Amino acid sequence: MNRDRLRSFVRESGPVAFEIDVFDEGHLPKAADILLGSGLSWTWESTATERDSVVGRRVPTGLTPASARDLAADARWRNGDGYGMFLALYATEQRAPLVEDLPSATRLFVAGEPTPLSAVVIQVGDAEHELAFVPDPRDVHLVALLEAFGRPLDAYAMVPYRQLGTASLEVQLGLAKR
Repeated sequence: MNRDRLRSFVRESGPVAFEIDVFDEGHLPKAADILLGSGLSWTWESTATERDSVVGRRVPTGLTPASARDLAADARWRNGDGYGMFLALYATEQRAPLVEDLPSATRLFVAGEPTPLSAVVIQVGDAEHELAFVPDPRDVHLVALLEAFGRPLDAYAMVPYRQLGTASLEVQLGLAKR
């Protein structure tokens, strides 16, 4: 497979994933503006670790013009080994960011059931790209978001979801079936 193409991780049911560059150096200065202009409301949370110990945690925070600097700081943060924070962005079509009911909305999203969430974007500290998880790969918000970050939908190579391994949404959010 040509690794110049980003990958889309597809499966029979549940959200699919797209590699996306939200917090790379080229997009980070304008990432919050792109997200805020997407027509979706965004909430994020993050966890910083240093040698397997949690050294910082941001509770779910609504993305606003005033909080955009905090999001950028979380995305830039690196520990002594050069790994970034685990960062999760949650999108909803509601007018206000979803903060209160985030755990149950996330469980429903992962299960592929109706939920107010439209997308979840995660930054895994040691990954080359962020991952955007969506219930429908033809979703108008997803297509616009991918294009805003410089990758049209046809730029993706489709691969099986299982290739995500521990980067899957279920594992990253602690919702994997045991």
